[in-house]
Amino acid sequence: MTINRRTALKGMAATAAAGMFSSPAWAEDPISVASIHDLSGGLDIYGKPMVDALTLAIEEANAAGGLLGRQLKLVNYDTQSNTPSLRSRRR
Repeated sequence: MTINRRTALKGMAATAAAGMFSSPAWAEDPISVASIHDLSGGLDIYGKPMVDALTLAIEEANAAGGLLGRQLKLVNYDTQSNTPSLRSRRR
């Protein structure tokens, strides 16, 4: 039996597709999307609109069915920029 590249790729693609769609674990856990923006401190005027835009994008994606059949979950981390304390550390 001779296997060429095209036949091997078709077989691998079929196997991957069968495994991907048959697993119920794909739909259980949400996909976490990290956001590391300043929500407080001196740079919050730049961070808040970015987090708002990211929140809107994730809400729209979830309303459309999510990504790969899974919902998205936003994980925010506030870096708490504090310009005066940064200046005092340099001296």
